[in-house]
Amino acid sequence: MATRSSTEHSIFGNPQPMPKSQLPTSADVFRAYDYQLKFGECSSVHGRSSLIGNEVKKIYDTAGIPTIEINSVVKRVERLVAKVKELNKYSTSKKSSATFEETFQSLQSVFDVCCCMCFDSGARERSACTCPLPMKIPGLEWNFWADQKTTRKMYIGKIDKEMTMKLQKKVDRSKRQKSTETMNDVKMGDELNLCCCAPSDVNGMHNDYDDYDDVVHSDDNDDMMTSSDEEMKAVRNTLQYPELCRSLDRCKVSNRDACLIVNSLLKDLNLLTAESCVDPAKLCRQGHSMSTQPAF
Repeated sequence: MATRSSTEHSIFGNPQPMPKSQLPTSADVFRAYDYQLKFGECSSVHGRSSLIGNEVKKIYDTAGIPTIEINSVVKRVERLVAKVKELNKYSTSKKSSATFEETFQSLQSVFDVCCCMCFDSGARERSACTCPLPMKIPGLEWNFWADQKTTRKMYIGKIDKEMTMKLQKKVDRSKRQKSTETMNDVKMGDELNLCCCAPSDVNGMHNDYDDYDDVVHSDDNDDMMTSSDEEMKAVRNTLQYPELCRSLDRCKVSNRDACLIVNSLLKDLNLLTAESCVDPAKLCRQGHSMSTQPAF
């Protein structure tokens, strides 16, 4: 039978199961790992680290604190075990050194696997958190998280089913909102692709974007509209771009490249619509019109 002295660790004392009432410290995590090492059935470091990592994640989930991926949690447990092994190499005379004391004290703080790092960056109010919504610590849990990172006087209470349902609905709303935003981005991209399509699709005459001088020979520009243009006539771009056309001619930039640049900028500014989108055929017509105007 194993006695207390035979199972005691030289630095962290007796191995213990993971505490569930607070977020565990690094020392708590190692004691739980040591407990698995001496009393558990798993024989590999990775296997024991996986068991401890899953325990840690469950405690964080119970507390309502978002975490990093489980694989990353397991890797942090393995790094903690390696760090403690390095501490074991210190002789008794060197355990009073500043390096040993500093490392030992760092292991008394919370074993941090939260995906939000704003508190460590100096944010003391949740309003100062800059993380994306899925990574944010819930407002009700912010004070608990701050306490666990500092004084550690608070404890994990029972699960509030009513509040859990509200939080779940909030998560579902955020997922629907994200899905809607993704669909809008796809729709915006389709408009961009439509307006930046090949000239052969726009006027049915040429495939070369850089050679538009042979495209327009008619005084009536409306004759160049295809059936697709006629369908979009109600929402087409009717703006004039004289300075843009002059710059393109002066810098020898193709109409296609110009449209990609201008429309990409409009999209970044959330201003890209069917009324503002620029297409190569439009620049071709305006550029040709300017080149045929008599100089005064």
